[in-house]
Amino acid sequence: MKKMIPTLLLLILFGEVYAQVKYQPKVIAIFLSPKNESFNPERFPDIDFYYVKKIKYKNPEGMLNYKAGQALAFDKNGTLVSFTNIIGSDMDYWPDQGNFFTGKRGEYTTLHELTREYIKKGKIMKEGKKFKGKNPNVFGSSYISFKLPDFIVYTADDQEKSFADLTKGNSLTLIVFVYLDPDLNGNKGLEDGKNKTGKQYLKDVKQTKNFEKELSDLKKIEEVLFGRNMRL
Repeated sequence: MKKMIPTLLLLILFGEVYAQVKYQPKVIAIFLSPKNESFNPERFPDIDFYYVKKIKYKNPEGMLNYKAGQALAFDKNGTLVSFTNIIGSDMDYWPDQGNFFTGKRGEYTTLHELTREYIKKGKIMKEGKKFKGKNPNVFGSSYISFKLPDFIVYTADDQEKSFADLTKGNSLTLIVFVYLDPDLNGNKGLEDGKNKTGKQYLKDVKQTKNFEKELSDLKKIEEVLFGRNMRL
């Protein structure tokens, strides 16, 4: 009974207890949207952030058709080992349920297994010899065991970085693609409503609520992978 007290206390204080993987991968988020000036990356201490610059609403040269909500896993050599399109509230199930596609006969694996194999055991994916996908410009399972086409991403202070370099150097790197409306101001709803009309104040609160909603994937990553309570 005594062992249950800390868990019960957490449930009472925070509502839920989130899973936490034992071996944490390097996590990088790439925004598929222009920079939002009200976004504060310091709220997410375990995630590195980069941005994609669209050219006439098109992806940069070399970039595949990635979508917000995709998470890609790479070994230390930058070879794609797995990916998932299950993001958002379903991330609660990442550690223990098979949501990560491995490309082998339609098989899936768990985040626990991925981190155990590539971080604890130091596994290296054997790189494929010949790409067998029908269209090399379309991302899909055919890219597993291959390095992905390179393209340029940018830091918050506009420094160029190679996507290929981001995928290398860590036992397991998880790159997540996200979207944040650049026109949403996340700070508006936090301002004092003293000099605002009731209508304007409610409008600003709604804007901040929408802003926070678009950050939900990043919050889930911090909670599920690193055990941080992002509601404090």
